[in-house]
Amino acid sequence: MAELTPNYNLEKQQGNDYVNIEGINENFDTIDTTLKQIENSITDLSAEDIKLQDGKTIEEKFTEIEGDIDGKVDNSRVLTDVPENAKFTDTVYSHPTSHPASMITAGTLPGAVVAQANTSYTTAQIRNIILSTADATGTAPNGAVWLKYKP
Repeated sequence: MAELTPNYNLEKQQGNDYVNIEGINENFDTIDTTLKQIENSITDLSAEDIKLQDGKTIEEKFTEIEGDIDGKVDNSRVLTDVPENAKFTDTVYSHPTSHPASMITAGTLPGAVVAQANTSYTTAQIRNIILSTADATGTAPNGAVWLKYKP
């Protein structure tokens, strides 16, 4: 006599049984029917049907989170990769309408600011400016501005 599985009563053949094709086919039919029922129940789920640990549905939790961030994000997006374990706060940055000079000047530079050699005069960029009492020469970097002055 064949033994049955505890959950779906599938027929388990014993070592001394002859192979029962009909029993194997019944097992496959049971498995197929059960899998289809599971598949159908999963595709019929919606955010209103799934309860989370706090007893709220996914839809209710989404609405709660949406309310928490409403007015704090202002429809902005993070346009860069956020490091793992980054901490966010509720601080909302307001850019000042004007800046005191002390805020935008950083004192003196430790060296010269040197621009890249570039002949694209229609592009905004840093230019090397040379002040000299001599005429402009071919030794100035490409794209430099040469100002000759009288001492």
